Amino acid sequence: MPILRTPKRKKPAALGSGRASRHPAAAPLPPPAPTVFDSVRRYWWLLAILALIGAGGGVIFGFARAPVYTAESRLNVGRVNVSTQSIPGFQQAALVLADSYSRAIVGRQVVTNVEQKTGLSANSVANDLTAVQIPQTNIVRVLGDGSSEAAAVKLSVVGSRALIAYVGKLNGFDPQSQLVLKEYRKAVSNYAAAKAALPAGQQPNTDPAVSAAKLKLRTIGGVYATNSAGQAAPNTLQALALASTAGSDRGTILQRAIFAGALAGLIVGTLLAIPMARRRMRRGKPL
Repeated sequence: MPILRTPKRKKPAALGSGRASRHPAAAPLPPPAPTVFDSVRRYWWLLAILALIGAGGGVIFGFARAPVYTAESRLNVGRVNVSTQSIPGFQQAALVLADSYSRAIVGRQVVTNVEQKTGLSANSVANDLTAVQIPQTNIVRVLGDGSSEAAAVKLSVVGSRALIAYVGKLNGFDPQSQLVLKEYRKAVSNYAAAKAALPAGQQPNTDPAVSAAKLKLRTIGGVYATNSAGQAAPNTLQALALASTAGSDRGTILQRAIFAGALAGLIVGTLLAIPMARRRMRRGKPL
């Protein structure tokens, strides 16, 4: 009689033995990207070197650039005495005139006068000679720029005298009240005629003839107001302090160049430090 044998059960394969698992193991995560702070902290020496190089370049530029010298003269509207300053309405008229006279520095007669006495071109005079009113005062600052201290002083002094001469020419009439009133009425008429002659759509402040007529009207109006108060002021613009020295912009430009060069070095160093830190971490090296 045949003997029946029970089939043997197979033992389950232990974990990690036998055939490989159908699902491959997960790949290791890449290291996190370094932050800008970490990159700068690791390669601070690179930023320092590039900042020094940039600052050195700024020093070279600052000394290689030819400095520009600026001289300043000051002019006063009206007489410098107590009796004139105390006239009612004088201060307000002087403020208006100071603003008008400062704008007249670019007038054709002033520029031509300076051009003849300095030998500079009209464009150079217009670019290097400026005048501004000190806010809320009757004082006008005349600034002259030049490649040397002597050139700047000369331009400021000549420009101041040319402006005084131009204003004196505008005021070349008898300061007696009746004659001043007659000139004032004439200036009003000339100003109105200049405005009426403007083409349609053109602004009055863009026309030289209107600007000149307006300036003369304000000048005569200020003198008439002074005369009406019982005090004539024939010299409506006089030198308060003519330039004798000039300052250079070398120090200011040098500081700006050094700062800009150092800042550029820091920026370039940061941009270089970031990829260098990333390569270091991919190689498994700590920052």
